[in-house]
Amino acid sequence: MRLPMPDPDDRRKADRVGADLRVEVYDKDGRKIEGRVRDISMTGLGVEAEEGISIGDKEIKIKLFLPGGDEIDFEASVVWQKRGEGVELFGITGLKIGEEDRRKFVEFLMDRLWSMFFTLYMSEE
Repeated sequence: MRLPMPDPDDRRKADRVGADLRVEVYDKDGRKIEGRVRDISMTGLGVEAEEGISIGDKEIKIKLFLPGGDEIDFEASVVWQKRGEGVELFGITGLKIGEEDRRKFVEFLMDRLWSMFFTLYMSEE
């Protein structure tokens, strides 16, 4: 099994996994931006939406919708933004998650990582 080499220009603090989760982002003025999480890690999210949010926005509010109906509410900061083909992409980090929501978040990530590992392992045989 071969794993990809890390990108030396990638400044993320944790490995990310692909995702397709509904998310609502609320900026400092309470404006709601609906989007999809493209990738996720223990330290951040990559979000795709029709409209963007300002880089450096601190303590934005996030509502993340997990499979099975669970929701996670937390605060975070926007650290990067770029325009894609008809969409805005932005990175969120500095997740401030309460204890119960953190448990749900970690369980989701562990399930996702396990599924990816199992799929990769089975494809090698």
